[in-house]
Amino acid sequence: MLRLILLVSTTLTALPVYGIGEPKLPWLFLVREMESSCFVEKFDVASSNAEKLLRLDDCPDDLFVAKNGTRIAWVSDNSYHFRSLSGKKAPYQKIPALNLDFDAVRSSLSVLPPEDVLNKYGPWKMQVSSLGMDPDRRALVHASLHIPSDDTYDYLFVLDEGGWKLLRERHCHRFETSCNFDEMDARSVRHSSWGFEWKVWQNKVLENPYFVGESVKDIPESRLDYREHSRRFSIDEQIVVLQYGTASGPDTGATMLFNVRLVFGEFEPFSLADGQCSASLVGRYILVRQFWGGTLELRDMGTGDTVFGPLKFAAWIDRK
Repeated sequence: MLRLILLVSTTLTALPVYGIGEPKLPWLFLVREMESSCFVEKFDVASSNAEKLLRLDDCPDDLFVAKNGTRIAWVSDNSYHFRSLSGKKAPYQKIPALNLDFDAVRSSLSVLPPEDVLNKYGPWKMQVSSLGMDPDRRALVHASLHIPSDDTYDYLFVLDEGGWKLLRERHCHRFETSCNFDEMDARSVRHSSWGFEWKVWQNKVLENPYFVGESVKDIPESRLDYREHSRRFSIDEQIVVLQYGTASGPDTGATMLFNVRLVFGEFEPFSLADGQCSASLVGRYILVRQFWGGTLELRDMGTGDTVFGPLKFAAWIDRK
């Protein structure tokens, strides 16, 4: 049985202050295990403060955050849980979950995988891609059916009088960049952890107040146009160099990231991730995920230290 504890005002000890007071910097929503419990927290880069929002007995498979950061939702005990983060009373709502067995809703759908695929690989079960609410505060669930070709069939359901009803449906091809529905006002933390504009190789980093310069080295005759990058930052009166490699994806041409390291003065490079990885940078804090090994951590670039230790999942959520 799920035990829910609301933690509205708890904060961690503040880290070194970011210093520019910029209200548009995103929050980091994160989920981590600690002291045999699961904590949902919100980290504010500008103040270096972390606020504990929830403590659960067990970590959910995912966390869904409204686009403006005012509501979180998760799945547990065959129910959908919604908690508002606006207002002092923090309203909480629990809703019976949609039956994710594909055969239970198949008759109401018109966008379907090929019949031979359905017959060969079934039985099928959909996965929850997002949980949100429409303007009338009716619950929305984005359910996805993944097939062997890596395509998905996506269905948006709304909780109306009498139960769950189909609102939208679509076929999402493997290399499509977004398979979201416009009506959905929330996003997955686990599966969309890397705010695209905040990735370490983006030009957005050039606006970082700690950034002071960069250099790029092309590797001749390398596969996938591999390049080595060094971006320099002045943090706490020292120069910190962020090193990483990039290459172009063989199928889509999308940027792939490799071998993220920090260099402090004359010391040997300090590895944050070896091999292919993903990393995003806001202020002095870098969120790094190792693809092989599964580690996910937020680190302070001024020291290289981990801020929270290992994370279950985390995502930058923009403020509106």
